[in-house]
Amino acid sequence: MAPIDTAYRDMANNKPSGPPHPVNAQIDQKQLGDIMLKHFGPKAEEVAVTAGQRLIQQGRQEGLQARVRVLLRQLTLRFGELSPATTARVQAADEQTLERLSERVITASTLSGVFDDS
Repeated sequence: MAPIDTAYRDMANNKPSGPPHPVNAQIDQKQLGDIMLKHFGPKAEEVAVTAGQRLIQQGRQEGLQARVRVLLRQLTLRFGELSPATTARVQAADEQTLERLSERVITASTLSGVFDDS
């Protein structure tokens, strides 16, 4: 079985495929479609969409985690060591809140000013 076949089978079964499989960079869209059709039959498109959605969600989550790390670093550099409660508050923030806090870290004169919603 080709490495890309194994990778797609594992994605469809929602299980890790072990170490990354080498993927032939020369594979074209038709070849990929043929491989998926061979392994998944009529559900090939559904599997591809589901796998794609999972990858998009994973990318968003990784981006959000990176924003949290940057904001925590900025807060620490600007205001000193953060309390566990402050760290937890940043880690629990949604994307919109992180954006607002990231702007305020530049303009606020105190740590409480970063989190002040009034």
